[in-house]
Amino acid sequence: MAAQCFLSEESLGRNRAEASQAQLAQLNEAVQISVHSGDITEDLLQGFQVVVLTDSKLEDQLKVGPLCHKHGVRFLMAETRGLVGAPYSQLMSFLSNFRHPH
Repeated sequence: MAAQCFLSEESLGRNRAEASQAQLAQLNEAVQISVHSGDITEDLLQGFQVVVLTDSKLEDQLKVGPLCHKHGVRFLMAETRGLVGAPYSQLMSFLSNFRHPH
């Protein structure tokens, strides 16, 4: 809990994403925050502009990343292992359009 500012002692035993959702949504009311704990399917991914995976299994990263790329969905992945962290982002087309609007 010390590293997660959206959790409290009442959150113990709950899914972190579900416990954080309400407070996270308050940061920007224009952004819809949804939590999904089931299987990640191609149909599910097509309904999003951005997909973020954190501390996910490698098999999920290798499945979700290419599907996001296929459908033009921005993909972010981050994980930590002790003091080592690994971020990945697939935002180049988004950043290019942001810098050079059509």
